[in-house]
Amino acid sequence: MHKHRRLEFLVIAFFELVFLLLAVQAVLINDIGRFWNTAIAMVLILVPVLVEKAMKVQLPFGLKSLVPLAIFFHLAGGIMDWYWTYPPYGYLAHVVSGMAVGMVVFTFFVFLDYYGMRTTRFRVLLGTLVITMCFGAIWDMGEIIIDVMFTTSYSNGVWDTGGDVTSDFIGVLILLWIANRYMESIPEGEALGSLLRRS
Repeated sequence: MHKHRRLEFLVIAFFELVFLLLAVQAVLINDIGRFWNTAIAMVLILVPVLVEKAMKVQLPFGLKSLVPLAIFFHLAGGIMDWYWTYPPYGYLAHVVSGMAVGMVVFTFFVFLDYYGMRTTRFRVLLGTLVITMCFGAIWDMGEIIIDVMFTTSYSNGVWDTGGDVTSDFIGVLILLWIANRYMESIPEGEALGSLLRRS
């Protein structure tokens, strides 16, 4: 097994254990909603592995690590009260989430190319940027709606929302640099879909 792939499997196993501990903590503080969120996360981070097995491909390195890391930041922030105890924590969570969502979107474009829907590097990068930022905007609107419905404090006004959006943007810019490096590594004559190395 390739060393990068083995590393990502270890990362997934680590986060499965971390999420299990977070689930226990959620029960201890009687936060059943976040307990179920954590249980769903434990299944969700296995999806890329199942996709690789079913489709006999190897997803771009980083996807299987960034997704659980981003989910961890959001789950732990709520269960451990880090969002409210350390206000800058939320911005860091959004940077990581911008990277993770961007990686998922970039991988989607890789799959489109793999199945014959060719596109240019510029369109892949622009599409990744726009779609990721749309997801970030939807997330922040969701925080505002939850605050109104349940009198919580996930969104702390315009400045907080602006900080979240800026953090999302920083995260996706980092991811775009990584994605561009991936595309530069493609041998001449091969298409973007070749990044889905056959396992």
